[in-house]
Amino acid sequence: MWRDKMYWDARVIVEDDLYHRFFEMMIYVAVAFGVVHINPVSIMANSRENPDMFAFAMVVTGFTAMNCVGYLELYFNGVGDRELFRHSALRDIGFRMVPFGLQLAATVIAGVEYFVHGAGANDGLEGSAYDEEKDNDHRMLAGEGSYSPNQPYANDLPIWLLLGAFLAQWALMVVTIQFLFPKDGSHKKFVIPMNINFVIHRDGEWIMLMLGTR
Repeated sequence: MWRDKMYWDARVIVEDDLYHRFFEMMIYVAVAFGVVHINPVSIMANSRENPDMFAFAMVVTGFTAMNCVGYLELYFNGVGDRELFRHSALRDIGFRMVPFGLQLAATVIAGVEYFVHGAGANDGLEGSAYDEEKDNDHRMLAGEGSYSPNQPYANDLPIWLLLGAFLAQWALMVVTIQFLFPKDGSHKKFVIPMNINFVIHRDGEWIMLMLGTR
C-alpha cells in the first residue's frame, strides 16, 4: 500500500478539491483500519476465532480497488496528454487485476471461515445447541488428526494468497518492463515519468521508519 501510494503521488498531481480530499482521507482511514488488525501469525491464521484476517484482507482488497478507481479517473479526466494517460492507466489497472483477484479470494475465504464456520456465526448463541454442535465438530476434527484442544485451528491460505498478490503485482511489472516494452526508448510515449527525487525521499522515510528513527 505504501509503494502504490508513493508511485501515484510521484506521477500524478490531483486537484485540491473536496472530492479528492475525501478520497485521500478514505485511503488513510483504510490503511489505519488495516494496521490495527495486524497481529501475530497464530492469530491471523485462526480466522475462525478472530476477524483480523478478514478485516486485513478486506482493507488490502479495498485499497487495490480504490487505486483502480484513481487510475480510471486519470483515464477519463486526466488533463494533459490524454493518450499517454489512457495507456498508462490501463497498464496500471492491468498490473492489479491478478493481485486483486487473489486479495478478493483471501477476503472471501477468511470471511467464510469467521462468519459461516466460526465465531461470527454464533450471534449470541452461547450455551445453546450451537456450542454443542461446535464441540461435536471439534471432536470430529480431533479424530481426523487436524484439531486438538492444545492446537488452535489454523488456515494459512488467506495469508499465502495475500503474499501471492504482492508477488504477482511485482512479477507482472518486471515482465512487462523487461520483455514487453520497446527497446528503442519509445516507452516514454506511453509511460508517465516519476518524480525521482520524491521517490528517493519517500524511500528514505520508509527506511527510517523501519529502523525506528524519529
